[in-house]
Order: sequence, then structure tokens, then C-alpha cells
Amino acid sequence: MRIRTGHIGLAGALLLLLVAFPSGVAAHSEFVSGTPKNGATVQSGPIDIVGTFTETLNSRSHIELLDAASSVIAHGAVDGKTLRIGLEGIEPGEYQVQWTSVAQDGDILRSSDNPDWTWRFTVAAASPSLTPSVAPSQPASAPPSARATVKASAAPSPSAPPTSSSGASTGDLLLPILAALVVIALLGALLVRRRTPAGR
Repeated sequence: MRIRTGHIGLAGALLLLLVAFPSGVAAHSEFVSGTPKNGATVQSGPIDIVGTFTETLNSRSHIELLDAASSVIAHGAVDGKTLRIGLEGIEPGEYQVQWTSVAQDGDILRSSDNPDWTWRFTVAAASPSLTPSVAPSQPASAPPSARATVKASAAPSPSAPPTSSSGASTGDLLLPILAALVVIALLGALLVRRRTPAGR
């Protein structure tokens, strides 16, 4: 059986096309790496979640951040060969990143297609401050309230003017003497009247 030369030439041309343009046959935007890395623990605060791929992504590609309850809490955007989610702050806990890449030729890959393509990370709680919560000790000097109390108690309390003990005792002695003199005078007057004759 003879093989025509034309058939050989056509088969060779097709083979050359397949070798020369392999990307035209399968142009996948495959997952390369994720940030934060799978299994990493990061501190709370601003964070960039970035998935990098082998090919420039179609605008239909997307990325999502899920919390521990598998609820979507943030969506990302396409940036060339990356899918990115930028967050100003994020609560402590465990998170999972899922994505869908769409190549320029329309080929679609999803993180759920391969266990190695979905990555998880943990946001750690902020460490407690080392600054003591107790109030600083009082200075050596007494506080204003104590000083005011001391001043108030040190001031002499108003009282009645002092009375002279000598004056009180002198007054007590004069009253009986005056009464005795009055009694003596009255008795003297009576005696004088009795001794005076009735005709005078």
C-alpha cells in the first residue's frame, strides 16, 4: 500500500502547528501562590490578600474571603495576573480564600478544583498592652483634699469670748457684802428711831 506524499506533508504541517502553538490549545490561568501563605498566622490590622496566576486574567475572574462560618465577607478585583482583596482591618479568627480564574481565551479554573488551590490563614488577636491598668500611686505630698481638711481642722473654732475668773469671783463676793451693808443700815435706822424720845 502506497502512502501519498501529500498526506505526509499535511500531517507534518499539523504536527508543527501543535508544537509551535501549544498555548493556543490549552491557555489556563493556573494558580501560582497566595498571600498570606496557606496556614499562616498574621497580626490584626490592614492586610492585602493576593492570589497570583500564570496568565493575565479575564475581568470575569474573582476572589472571595470567607470567615470561619463560610460566609463571604469581602470580594476582590482583577489586577493583571493577580486577584487582590485589600482590607483596612479584619477581626481575629480563621479565614479561607476562594477564587475563580478566567483566562483570556475563556478557560475557567476554580479553587475548589484542587485542594492545593484554596488557602487558609488565621488572624491573631491583639496582644494585651503591658501598661498597668492601675492608677499611679499618689505623690508623697498630701492630695489637695487632705490638705484642705488639715487646714480646716487646724484653724481654731469660734467660741464665746473668755470670761475673767477673777471678775466672776469678785462679783460673787460683792453681792453678799452689799446685802449685809443694807441690812446693817436698816437695823441701825430702826435702833435710832426707838431711842429717839417721842416728843422730838
